[in-house]
Amino acid sequence: MFQVKVNTNPGTQVSNQGTVEFQNGTVPTDDPGTPTPSDPTVRAVGFVDLEIAKTVEALRGTPAAYQGVTVRSNAQAFRYVVTAKNIGNILANAVSLNDVLPSDVQLDSSISPNTVSTVNGTAQGSYNSSVWTIGNVSSGQTARLEVYVKLKTLTDADGTATQKTVTNTATLPNGTAGDGNNANNTASASIATNPIKLKKYVRNVTGGEAVDTTRVSTTAKPGNTLEYCVEASTTLATALSVNVSDTLVINQTFVAGSITGASPSNFTSPTVTGTLAGVVSGTSKTMCFRTTVN
Repeated sequence: MFQVKVNTNPGTQVSNQGTVEFQNGTVPTDDPGTPTPSDPTVRAVGFVDLEIAKTVEALRGTPAAYQGVTVRSNAQAFRYVVTAKNIGNILANAVSLNDVLPSDVQLDSSISPNTVSTVNGTAQGSYNSSVWTIGNVSSGQTARLEVYVKLKTLTDADGTATQKTVTNTATLPNGTAGDGNNANNTASASIATNPIKLKKYVRNVTGGEAVDTTRVSTTAKPGNTLEYCVEASTTLATALSVNVSDTLVINQTFVAGSITGASPSNFTSPTVTGTLAGVVSGTSKTMCFRTTVN
């Protein structure tokens, strides 16, 4: 028996075959690991290759209900899914990835746990909002990280809704666990925020005022009927539903049955609520209701 040091790139197949000489001639050596007689011994040089992938999925309703979309409305929840698959032929030891949450998102405290780390479906590893610590990943195994997050308030300093693209990147540091392929060590996923812009206007119906979407105040006397309207619009993509609420000011009484434009809608003193469905990009939908001045 003898040993050699292989000077070649990981993944290269190395072949070796000897001959045995005896009185009547020579016989080639045989690889006992194959059924083929008199074949050379072929082995692949051991290597680690961790393949990184990342996706983002919008969350609607319960944690189990997902849609494969990336455009969300303000403050909606979603999750990142990161995978690290060992497509090499040997064990990857002490694996960890850098994955810093963007400043525009935060972990969703309403979901527990809001981070889930597994290897081939078995709980393993942890995540601290910047580093995913996995541990060992055997050849052929896939590590998976789910991070449940939500957008922060998407407004500028002046209170204007902000439209932006939020990108999250997972990176395996080059050379981690002996990984020799840097081409598949980084993956990113982006979400395009779709803030809903609201505008409110009022008119004195009794006083004969016409609808004016720029009027934000009016004058009224006791007994006058006022109409308030809340308009929702978006510029990026269709918002499937926009929930609107408006609390009545003092000295006004809600006019029963006066809510228009929203379905479903409701008045529970002192708040009017309603849902505007399908607010299409570049258009608006409006909920209006009336009150009587006391």
